[in-house]
Amino acid sequence: MPNRRNPPGQPLQQHDPHPQQHHPQQHHPQQHHPQQHHPQQHQQPQQAQPVSQQPPQGQPNQKGSVPPLQKQNTGPQPTHPPPSPALISHPRPPHPNEHPTLGLWEPSITNVVPPEDLTRKITDFLLLHVVMNDDPSLDWTGSGGPMLEIEAKLGQIVSRGTESRLRLPILTEAILIDGRDFAFRSTMTEQQHKTFNNFLNERYAESSPPSRVKMDYIHTKERDTFYELPPHTFHTLPLLVQKFISKKTPKVRVTTNMKTGQVINKIIKCRVADLNIYSPATAFDWRVSVNLEMPYTGEVDEKSGGTGGGKGDARGTGGERNKDRMSYRCLDGKFTIDLTQVTQSDSSKKEHELEVEMSSATLKRQGTLAMARKENGFEELVRGFVNNVRTLVRVVDYVPYQ
Repeated sequence: MPNRRNPPGQPLQQHDPHPQQHHPQQHHPQQHHPQQHHPQQHQQPQQAQPVSQQPPQGQPNQKGSVPPLQKQNTGPQPTHPPPSPALISHPRPPHPNEHPTLGLWEPSITNVVPPEDLTRKITDFLLLHVVMNDDPSLDWTGSGGPMLEIEAKLGQIVSRGTESRLRLPILTEAILIDGRDFAFRSTMTEQQHKTFNNFLNERYAESSPPSRVKMDYIHTKERDTFYELPPHTFHTLPLLVQKFISKKTPKVRVTTNMKTGQVINKIIKCRVADLNIYSPATAFDWRVSVNLEMPYTGEVDEKSGGTGGGKGDARGTGGERNKDRMSYRCLDGKFTIDLTQVTQSDSSKKEHELEVEMSSATLKRQGTLAMARKENGFEELVRGFVNNVRTLVRVVDYVPYQ
């Protein structure tokens, strides 16, 4: 992965062969010029209105912003009136089962708050497919072996027959059992993409210590090309990888820097398991996935370039795709939010995607502590993952079907 870093004070303009300093107060009504390595994406569709993504503004730290020191008053100090009752914090009553305003109180008949069911099901899902996966070939240190990826994508669950969004007689979130009657589509409109970009930039601007944990971001432009794995190399793959690609034609994803043409990585990616979450009260449903990614160091068959499977999902359309991506890194890498615009090589149509990735190494470490009955943050980590997704699906206004 590319090194992530904080933006410099003066962003550089992208799509400009001679970058110039950007002045944050200037606004261009028709066309924005985003910055290289900054969250101001400008993606120029060939036959559609471009999405203008604004970069997070730098944190104000200008000279003269500190107020001058006041002279100390060595005389008697004035007596201040007592604070308003509304501003006084109410201390916990001495009795453990007494509420400040309700009186005697317990959170339930067992005096324990029961777990929220949907989050618990996701916790169990990740415990099974990640924490309890002790395959010796898995790499949890980033040293170049096969690794598990945990992500949640926003999109819509659609009926396979009509491709329209699924409608069920329920009002709240629900995990759907896998079936043949529906499919998940990870896409959104250009306007929704812009709304998410503005929202994430605002959250970046708010991430100022000490009240908040600082966020990082990086802007990348990459091209993915897919090649069929040479048949004679299949038996050299770890058994775990062979298990998940045995029923499909194995493909290698080669990612290159669109500006320099340099190969960034070569990866074989396999789907391990999914959970589809139907969310009728919001504009988006979402899917939690565990994927297996293995760095590939062998050669690829250049003649097979451009094969299907470009999106890595059931659609399998396009063998080459261009990705314009903004990555927001949160809580020291525990979570990463990727906002991406994808263009297939054989089409001018653009697709917009948003996904939340959770550090599988952190989850594995905390889950292992939980299974050993030691102090851990396993459930808090999964809850934070779910809360991030729930926050994002509510960013776009939506009137539920009634």
